[in-house]
Amino acid sequence: MRLPNRDKRKAYNKAHKTHYTLQDFALMYAIDGIQKGQDISWLKPYLPMDLIAHKDNWDLFPDGTKAKLNYEGIMSRPPKYLSDEFKAWVEENKEEEFTLFRDPEDKNRNGLLALHYVDAEKDTDFSKTLLFDLYSDLFVYSELENTYVNPQKIEDLENQIANVKESLKLCDALDIDTYEETKQIVSIREALEEHEDGKKVIADPVEWQNMDSILQNILEKETTTPETEEQPQEDGLEVAAEEVVEEKTTEGGEE
Repeated sequence: MRLPNRDKRKAYNKAHKTHYTLQDFALMYAIDGIQKGQDISWLKPYLPMDLIAHKDNWDLFPDGTKAKLNYEGIMSRPPKYLSDEFKAWVEENKEEEFTLFRDPEDKNRNGLLALHYVDAEKDTDFSKTLLFDLYSDLFVYSELENTYVNPQKIEDLENQIANVKESLKLCDALDIDTYEETKQIVSIREALEEHEDGKKVIADPVEWQNMDSILQNILEKETTTPETEEQPQEDGLEVAAEEVVEEKTTEGGEE
């Protein structure tokens, strides 16, 4: 494949009233190629790959993490973005297990990653050219649920648990002595310990979010300084009138 030459770019911009540069066209070709499951390595001389930024999480989902195709997500793309070869490959591998792999030369961490078959003998020249978006194209293995789930769910779970831990630390730093609030804190701490010990796993991020909301309410209540009631001030005119009456009374007594 080739990018449009200068004359074709000029004609396109005139017809569409745009001002696309060579790099702009390269970016359009790259996005279209990724969506169709095509090899876009030929575009590297024209396009810094860090311009194609996709969400990624190397720490939570390192290379070697087990993954499966998000079949529904991929196949729901508009047909024009799915080549026949790519559709056939997705259909053939919709139940296949893979591992995540990132280009070791990708210093910009643009988020696009490749897949390796668990059985390396299945790797083909075509499969090695494919790039995927972690959060929209793939499911990753969750040890907690013993199944493949959307990466966002695992990330949300980790973030919410971290929030609960931080809120518990803040509560520990306060002198909380009310029965109801102490009972709630103890209950949440026990849930965290049982989860980390594997005795009672809570895989739903919403449950942890609710726990953190309870702790945040306790913290807000304990750290809010109660407003002191201001003593009503006497009206200046009334004070002055009382002083006048008192003065006249005193004068009358002296006579």
